[in-house]
Amino acid sequence: GVGALALGDGTLAFSDASGFRRISAHDGAALALSADAAPGGFLSGGDDGRFLAVSAAGDITEIARFGMKWVEHVASHSSGHRAAAIGKKLYLFDQAGQTQKQLDHPSALTGLAFDAKGKRIAAATTKAPKSSLNPRSRSSRSASRRLLIARHRPDRRGSRGGAAGG
Repeated sequence: GVGALALGDGTLAFSDASGFRRISAHDGAALALSADAAPGGFLSGGDDGRFLAVSAAGDITEIARFGMKWVEHVASHSSGHRAAAIGKKLYLFDQAGQTQKQLDHPSALTGLAFDAKGKRIAAATTKAPKSSLNPRSRSSRSASRRLLIARHRPDRRGSRGGAAGG
């Protein structure tokens, strides 16, 4: 297998049985790194606004460019679907790298994950619902993290969003 690290100087470091190597991927810090559905591949996001697919051999394919907005979180599913979080926006991409959807959230996203079937994606945010601001309320236990789920339907228009289980 291949291991990888995203580094603050914009490089990605790879380690496998043949040794250790670094490649230059971003003009600025590499902020996010995730395993890609492609065997031995990775997804990377940086403060240069680039969302990249990087092969184990070090070949780089730009999936999207978001200007100077930071690509802070990335995720992939074995179906080939990919996602990137840029501030309060979640972008979903198909296998060919085409944008399928853009979903807006109430505050900056802090994490992404696809479900096992690749039909839903969870997006975590730190903004607590207004009803949970009372520290004694039952819902305040989860106020530090709010989980939003959007159902991804590649064959239909629209999506579902909402609180966990949505």
